[in-house]
Amino acid sequence: MKTIILTMLLFLCSTTLGQEKTKAPAVYLSSDCTDTVGSNAASSLRERIRGSNGYALASESTKGHSGFEIILTCAPIPGHEKSASAVSYVFDAFLPDGARYFLAPGIGVVGTEAVDGWARNVFSQFDNYVSDVQKVSAH
Repeated sequence: MKTIILTMLLFLCSTTLGQEKTKAPAVYLSSDCTDTVGSNAASSLRERIRGSNGYALASESTKGHSGFEIILTCAPIPGHEKSASAVSYVFDAFLPDGARYFLAPGIGVVGTEAVDGWARNVFSQFDNYVSDVQKVSAH
């Protein structure tokens, strides 16, 4: 019995050590969205980042050292404050050599029913942006 347990432990340790661990890029989400719809849009995007396999939601304490940032600015639509928000977003990259790449890909209106679709679309655009930055910084 002890031999079986020891063999299993050795196997688990050797396979764990043999696997290369790749750290997911850090993503910071900065938002000044305080209106209802804008706040929901920011929360939905935050959950997309948190739930992704390719990125790690980062904290402010390490911001600027490496990784990426999504900056959101929101404003309620006059007369539709509870159902729509104007949202603009900017993507930013912090590269190890100190270079930064900004891209201002979007501004638009988000409605209450479209928050999740909007977050999915912005996250997809962000993922494409990261791929482009990684290609440029590799050269």
